[in-house]
Amino acid sequence: MSTTLADRRSTYVEAPSWLMAFTSDPDDTVRESAAGNPSMPVEVLRLLAADRHAEVRSQAAGNPSTPSEVLGLLASDPDKRVRSGVARNSSTTVEVLRQLVTDPDEWVRLAAVGNRATPQQVLRELVTDDSASVRESSARRFSLSTDVLRVWASGGDQAVRRGVASNVSTPADVLRTLAADPDMSLRRNVAGNPATPVDALRGLWLRLARDFEIAERRSIALGPSTPPESLLALAGDPDTDVREYVAMRPDAPGEALRLLADDSSDFVYEKVAANPATPPEVLRTLVKTNSGCWDLAARNPSTPVEVLRALVADHDFRPYLAANPSTPVDILRTLASYPDPDPGQEVPYYLADNPATPSDALRRLASDPDDYMRGRIASNPATPKDVLRALATDPSENARRHLAENESTPADVLQSLASDGSPSIRRAVAGNRAVAESG
Repeated sequence: MSTTLADRRSTYVEAPSWLMAFTSDPDDTVRESAAGNPSMPVEVLRLLAADRHAEVRSQAAGNPSTPSEVLGLLASDPDKRVRSGVARNSSTTVEVLRQLVTDPDEWVRLAAVGNRATPQQVLRELVTDDSASVRESSARRFSLSTDVLRVWASGGDQAVRRGVASNVSTPADVLRTLAADPDMSLRRNVAGNPATPVDALRGLWLRLARDFEIAERRSIALGPSTPPESLLALAGDPDTDVREYVAMRPDAPGEALRLLADDSSDFVYEKVAANPATPPEVLRTLVKTNSGCWDLAARNPSTPVEVLRALVADHDFRPYLAANPSTPVDILRTLASYPDPDPGQEVPYYLADNPATPSDALRRLASDPDDYMRGRIASNPATPKDVLRALATDPSENARRHLAENESTPADVLQSLASDGSPSIRRAVAGNRAVAESG
């Protein structure tokens, strides 16, 4: 570890003493949690960046609140996890990123390539890197010149060509050409590129269906960057798993969900009933035509209020209504007044978790003798502040830990919990972003 960085340990001491105490906590995981918290004062982060344990330094290296000059020192850390953290950090300077793209470790270079601050000229140079993964990632992010992308698309390096296929700056005519490439992974990248023209996508789906490349279609249906046009096309896929994956996506277009609501497979239309992206009118129809969807609709925040009210009469659906943040307050209050015959206390548990539950109901549940019930109340951001303060001295470690994790917990309560004898509770406080309000 650099002596320059280590020497700073005795220099910055302006943060509140209870936060500074995290830098010398005997539990490594507590210091790791504090080092990764972007709300920690910079004085604390400076000290943690010089910690003897690499994982603590790694957390500080990836923290966007760590000062840039400290990141510069960590860029030369002997542990690759630390250097990778710096390479990913959005606060890392261009000068340091230029250093890290030449790092001997492949994962460090990949992290630097993925950093949006890495200069385009550097990305261009990295298409000749020894690592195929680095070459592909560089070509994916490069956006300086469409002429260069055209050359790379027709070149011989498949890793670079796959990167071009994913690049949103790649010209439409090039993507059309790549959509017919014999390389399956390259075509997959084209299919997941939001810049791919709709006509190219249609042709691609036809080819995929004809070639029975089911694994590839399933992969694309799950891909985080698959565009709406592709999802709509996949909603008509002959493979049930592909349709199911589309039905459960939060970004699935409404038209696709309408189509899938009439699917012959209960696995598919049940995913539609559970999806918050499903249009209310589709949910309304599903509840009327499929009794097997009632429980899923009861917990879906997009389900129309009149449907939720109709379901409350059935005991089996009350736990789901109790968990639904869109359930009207009067229904939640009614649910809180019912004696729950279930020994598992499902309804009260779900009410304790729900931020829409009325404060009077939360107050009653806070006095429950069940430790887990009080823990749920302690984690609810809507729990009244006086109730949270009372839970700070709860005998249950579970309740205090949930309280320490809650970002609505008052600063004075967090300060008290920061010296708790349990490492798990101190770790939760150290990672709580509300420490920034402690002053």
